[in-house]
Amino acid sequence: MKCAVVGVFMVCGWLTTGCLITPVMTFGEGKSARQSQHEVAAEHVAPSSFERSHEWDGKISTLRIRVWADDAYRAQNLHWQQTFEDQLEHANEVLGGMFGVRLVPELRNWSRGAPDATLEDSLRALAELDPGDDVLTVVGLTSSLGIVAATFEKLGVAEVGGRHMVLRGYADIEERRTFDRFFTELRTDERELLYQARRRHKTTGLLLHELGHNLGAEHVPDEDTLMHASYSEHAAKFDPHSRALILASFDRRLHRGQSASLDLPPAAPSVAKVTVQLVIDLDAAGKASAHGQPLDDAQLDALFAGPDRPTDLVIRYSKATPPEARSAILARAQPAGCRVSFVRN
Repeated sequence: MKCAVVGVFMVCGWLTTGCLITPVMTFGEGKSARQSQHEVAAEHVAPSSFERSHEWDGKISTLRIRVWADDAYRAQNLHWQQTFEDQLEHANEVLGGMFGVRLVPELRNWSRGAPDATLEDSLRALAELDPGDDVLTVVGLTSSLGIVAATFEKLGVAEVGGRHMVLRGYADIEERRTFDRFFTELRTDERELLYQARRRHKTTGLLLHELGHNLGAEHVPDEDTLMHASYSEHAAKFDPHSRALILASFDRRLHRGQSASLDLPPAAPSVAKVTVQLVIDLDAAGKASAHGQPLDDAQLDALFAGPDRPTDLVIRYSKATPPEARSAILARAQPAGCRVSFVRN
């Protein structure tokens, strides 16, 4: 989570957690409310453009994916086929120029009414429904959260090296309310353009992130890249290692020879490892919590000892958090095989 103070506005991860302090309309340096809100939008809210600098100079290969939209997703997205095709077209602009690949969807209704199911439950149900042996990947679409989520773990899940992913819908109502509540000085059409840019970036980034997992890439500590555990509006590209892994996987599946020199493992079967992320927050006193619930030492030990222990751990802390508190969590997580990244609030 990133916090920034601009004038007398306080933006506290505002579009990722919904944490927002209503601005006082007093501005320094002769700036009007409208000017200040334009600056906030440009610097902290408007998303970066995805990188397309690695132009592919060969043939663009077409790969099929199969997309299943469950009952709850279709109820929330009446024109879901067009919505997903628009999202995929934006992703294809990245995939074509960087990897020489274009994805073509088969769109199907999924007769499954489980709006309260976890993403992991949905992933297992999807693998049972469709093994995906004849496509690059099988995508399940399910209901959005009632909050504006920041981490990819709340937005989607995918098999690492497998053929299945589940994506949540976009938190449309909550995002719009946040925009309308905060950017009161912008015109309606300006707010709408900003909103649509955020929506496109977030949904496309989620699809690319989970596709990266399917093609063998795991979470990386590099912030503002597509394979980082948390979503960022500044994420514009894959980190070099993830990009090499993804390219090698595409080359292997398409029988292209570009990445033959890379000694990478073959794609796993459809029942593959699922990346499970845990976010632990440390307060100024060094006390730990997860999902808003405090964790004592015994609970922390149990989290990293059982068969369902996380594969990825994000430790969020503040400037005031004692260093020894971070070290204590790290000492528990590393012996359990967790990949650990730190985010300072």
